[in-house]
Amino acid sequence: MKRSDFVRMMQQRLTQRRQELRRYLAGEVNELRDSVQSGVGDEIDVSVDSEHAAMRSQLADFESRELKQIDAALERVEIGRYGKCDTCDSSIGTERLRAVPYVADCIECARKAERVSNRSRGSAWDRYGMPTDEESRPKANYMSEM
Repeated sequence: MKRSDFVRMMQQRLTQRRQELRRYLAGEVNELRDSVQSGVGDEIDVSVDSEHAAMRSQLADFESRELKQIDAALERVEIGRYGKCDTCDSSIGTERLRAVPYVADCIECARKAERVSNRSRGSAWDRYGMPTDEESRPKANYMSEM
């Protein structure tokens, strides 16, 4: 498949997903508005409705972030940068683009960024103030418990 055909196919997928997300988010806004306006029964109903609204809000936040990434990818298509890594300018693999069409970095740069991010956060041992020397860390010995 030629690159231009591949980019056109991915542009269609991105556009379709953007439309789906917009419809979903519009429905969520209407549903949240309706739930606020509807009269609720007892305290349990209020609690359940509140929990459902919180979950819908979190999901809508995730979907909004995906929508922003899709918009950025469609912009890259328009300027001829789709499939180019934003970090190193090399080509992003077609399999990676098929899996996540709005991805902006090649796998190598994404891995580097993840390693840097993990280092800056430290290990779980560091975050929770656990012993740093190997000898004082607990040893896993699963067979001895059987």
